[in-house]
Amino acid sequence: MDNFEKVEKIREKTGVSYEEAKAALEANNYDLLDAVIALEKQGKTASSNANYSTGWENHTNLLVTEPPKSEKKTNDAGDSIGAFFAWVGNLIKKSWENRFVISKQGNEVGQMPVLVLILLMFGFFWVVVPLMIIGLFFDFRYSFKGGSKIEVDLNAFCDKATNAANDIRNDFKNSNKNGNGQN
Repeated sequence: MDNFEKVEKIREKTGVSYEEAKAALEANNYDLLDAVIALEKQGKTASSNANYSTGWENHTNLLVTEPPKSEKKTNDAGDSIGAFFAWVGNLIKKSWENRFVISKQGNEVGQMPVLVLILLMFGFFWVVVPLMIIGLFFDFRYSFKGGSKIEVDLNAFCDKATNAANDIRNDFKNSNKNGNGQN
């Protein structure tokens, strides 16, 4: 960096005139850091316009500036992608914490993470759903339990499905009894 660029850099960062920046550089053997410190001691820097540090933490960049927070971008693609993956990760975590419970006559027959149920539904939909419906007619009950809050009351839905299957089964039994009794 030549002397003119050093003068320009100090002028940009501190808000002093060309003469003051040149004089500070000449007085400090053209060392940018020492020149800025000298201008600070003289009270000539416009601290409201400049944001710089003379501390060791910023040793890789002599004069470090940051735009005010209002000028920083808040909606770039990296943040959106990161937020999406965080949401997916949270969804997977919740689906692993919550359980799909299968019970018969008040006794728990088995349970599995909701994530496993979802994967089974995607892979073997035409097998899993009919088996679940047939299970309803054989007095199996399905429910969900777990530590994560479930937004929709799925257990009420499962109870309604079970009650509907019981009603259909009872109607079928009653029609068979009435049909056999009349013959």
